[in-house]
Amino acid sequence: MQGKRADFHRPHPGKEAKRYQVRAVREFLESVGIMP
Repeated sequence: MQGKRADFHRPHPGKEAKRYQVRAVREFLESVGIMP
């Protein structure tokens, strides 16, 4: 991933990700050239 690193924490206690978590993943993927 072009030497970039991101740390994502598992949602607790549920299994659903919050909007801000999804946004963070999307922004990370876009920053490395992957269009979600």
